[in-house]
Amino acid sequence: MALHTDIPCLCSSQASALSWLWALALLPLPHVTLNNVGNIHLLRNDTIGALPFYQRAVKANPLNPTAWYNLGYIYESRGELRRAIRYYQQFINVAEGPWAGDVLKVQSHLSMRYGVHLKREPFDPSIKP
Repeated sequence: MALHTDIPCLCSSQASALSWLWALALLPLPHVTLNNVGNIHLLRNDTIGALPFYQRAVKANPLNPTAWYNLGYIYESRGELRRAIRYYQQFINVAEGPWAGDVLKVQSHLSMRYGVHLKREPFDPSIKP
């Protein structure tokens, strides 16, 4: 499993980090920017720094599949499988259209690695990041 980036080429440098933070201050719909600031932290192996940005991205847009996926990725990498599965389930619940391939990858990964079988369910707004 790999990090999900919206715009991978913009997440690697210090200048990019500052650019994303500046964009966060200016954009009316910040969920993509929040997710990408989280990606910058995660690409620097800073899961603690990435986590609040992904949480804020989900709060800004609960139907944002990228942020739900990245929350699952962080918790799985930290060995917190129960939480990871909860967030991967939300990813599967909200991911549509072009996300179909990613949904299959997550389902296959969880099935093969942990014996966990997730299927699409109605979105659960009670699950908080």
